[in-house]
Amino acid sequence: MIDIHTHILPGLDDGAQTIDDALEMARAAHEEGIEHIIATPHHANGSHMNAGRDVRLEVRRFNEQLQAADIPVTIHPGQEIRVHDDLLDAWGETSFLL
Repeated sequence: MIDIHTHILPGLDDGAQTIDDALEMARAAHEEGIEHIIATPHHANGSHMNAGRDVRLEVRRFNEQLQAADIPVTIHPGQEIRVHDDLLDAWGETSFLL
């Protein structure tokens, strides 16, 4: 199973605050049969930016921690992006993970 909307990356937004929180979320996901998770931290929502390059880096780091903790879940990069006029104007000129 694939979870396509999760705030699992620690410290990036209003989801997991610590690595322990994130690992516990991944364990719980695995117990529910989830093998892949798309991490979707908030982007440009007024409180968090979370640029694509930063999300990719944190996903890579967290996948390494999942392997070290022997949790068989793979995290993939994504973003939660609120659709608004400025976004639509800049659609082709961004590095959003769409």
